[in-house]
Amino acid sequence: MIRVLEVFREPMANGGQESFLMNMYRNMDRTKVQLDFLTPFTCDNPDLKMEIESMGGQMFTYDHPFGENNNAVFKKSVQDFLANHPYSIVHFHSGSTYALMEGAKLAHDAGIPVRVVHSHCGGFKNLKYHVIKTLSIPWLLKYPTDYLVWQRNGNSQNP
Repeated sequence: MIRVLEVFREPMANGGQESFLMNMYRNMDRTKVQLDFLTPFTCDNPDLKMEIESMGGQMFTYDHPFGENNNAVFKKSVQDFLANHPYSIVHFHSGSTYALMEGAKLAHDAGIPVRVVHSHCGGFKNLKYHVIKTLSIPWLLKYPTDYLVWQRNGNSQNP
């Protein structure tokens, strides 16, 4: 059986990222692939945690408060976790370009062979977003091995 680590940059609650992934998890063959979940923040949905565990997955949280120093907390927590937990596949979920590029680099540096980044954001039309996106392109071309994006029309793609 393959274990995949699903990493979130936000607290886990009842959002779109969690809904998307849980719909996939409920319908996959868990005798072949098992999912574990990591957030540097909290799991604000105890029912979600219980459901994950009832299907054989594990929920790892660092319980940092969300809102201050999110990028630094994400980097330190993921770096620490990957240094102490061996996975061959890590799948990063975020609407944050920073989290996708930083997560893929951390997984690369930890020797994870398969590093998937999954954008859950259609982007913003402002200067800050454009600058971050432009600066992240070299990292996003170098460190991930696979890419997914969820489009507004509901189709998942692998570009």
